[in-house]
Amino acid sequence: MENTLKSAEAAVRGQEARHKADINARDAELEKLKEENWDLLAKNRDLELRRTKIIAELKVRDPSKDWSWVNDIFPNDEEEGEKEEGAKEIGGDSLQEDPIMDGSPPQQVDTEANIHSISSEGRGPIRDLPSGQDA
Repeated sequence: MENTLKSAEAAVRGQEARHKADINARDAELEKLKEENWDLLAKNRDLELRRTKIIAELKVRDPSKDWSWVNDIFPNDEEEGEKEEGAKEIGGDSLQEDPIMDGSPPQQVDTEANIHSISSEGRGPIRDLPSGQDA
């Protein structure tokens, strides 16, 4: 009976370590995706600014021409929002399903993730940490 309890405890500790590694790997992947998203948003803003400047320059160079066709081909975000006002907005994350929940075998996880600590500057001391975790 004692051996069974010890082996069950060892199995639970192993599962806990794997789950922590999975969480750390997913956190690292999420941070990477956030950085990629910010890069794409910055690029999009830059392209929108260029588009606006080009249209303004075209209107200045030849004000007699109708440049509205440009907006028909390359609509800006505000015009799209007006056209799709009645459209239903879909929210939420597009994260993959948990492999444990969908029955597929767990993937190999790289436990060498580069995790940076979060600054607690301006916050009070950390209290009531579960045992076994460092601040």
